[in-house]
Amino acid sequence: MKIKLRGTLTTAQLRQMLYEATHEMEKLGVQHVRGCNLYLTPVDEDGEEVRPVRHGKRIKELAIKPPVPTVGDEYSI
Repeated sequence: MKIKLRGTLTTAQLRQMLYEATHEMEKLGVQHVRGCNLYLTPVDEDGEEVRPVRHGKRIKELAIKPPVPTVGDEYSI
């Protein structure tokens, strides 16, 4: 399934649009997914491309681990 998010967005807008996309998937009966790749171009407020840097090194990829299951998840609370 492909999800398209259009426009130049703030990170807050991106977060909201991802939430809305997830909500739409749930309305379609999708309850689980396996992996997800999100490609984006970081830009400044003028739309010019920026290159994120951490400790002097360019960051090209972020890998986010799945959340640790809670006790509530274990018991369907």
